[in-house]
Amino acid sequence: MKTKVPELEALVNRVEKLERENRWLKRLGFVAFMLAAGLISMGQARGSRIVEASKFVLKDASGQVRAELGTAEDSSPSLVLFDARGSNRASLDLNKGGEPALRFETAMGKPLAELSVAVDSPRFSLFSPKGDDGVTVWTAKEGGSGLLMYGPDGLRVGLTDRPGKAFALKFEPNGKPKSITEWSLEGPTLQLFDPERWSARFGVTAIRSDRTGETSQTSAASIMLFDKEKNVIWRAP
Repeated sequence: MKTKVPELEALVNRVEKLERENRWLKRLGFVAFMLAAGLISMGQARGSRIVEASKFVLKDASGQVRAELGTAEDSSPSLVLFDARGSNRASLDLNKGGEPALRFETAMGKPLAELSVAVDSPRFSLFSPKGDDGVTVWTAKEGGSGLLMYGPDGLRVGLTDRPGKAFALKFEPNGKPKSITEWSLEGPTLQLFDPERWSARFGVTAIRSDRTGETSQTSAASIMLFDKEKNVIWRAP
């Protein structure tokens, strides 16, 4: 049989993409209004003059740099705040595509929190001080939301939903799904995976035939076995 479960494959790809995006979280950010207020006050003191520069550096009484406002090589703006020892503790920036990110980190450079937007989809992430554990809450542009929990070995558990459906996912240390539980209006479904990506699915399943292109739905009492290419190799009833 050459039948597959396309919706499940799309869900797994979406979660794996989100995990890859979260790995680059190295810095964290805070707020820009303090520096902006200072620039406004300076401008007001001199009438309506406009202050222009490619970079602004704010220092304390001892000469220590405490904040920097500037642009990167791709013209992306950023504001970075430093503690008294010169460690980057907070940052606010826009990437080349205009997507904002607010980040916070420890004095040792470990991420603590991030509020960001990717493709018009907001997400909020929290991390332990050691950076080994964390959680991400997100919403999707096309609808739905989710929650991902991380451990020292990577992604552990995920909860996500779409209109009319909800999913709970358990992951292997390599980030691949180990089990997926699905709740929908049609009924519940449980799918289990082995390290080679062979899987077994119990409950309601909507499948599409590659030969005819037609979609059919099994009953809640069905069992389906898939090879690692996601083709059905056995089913009952």
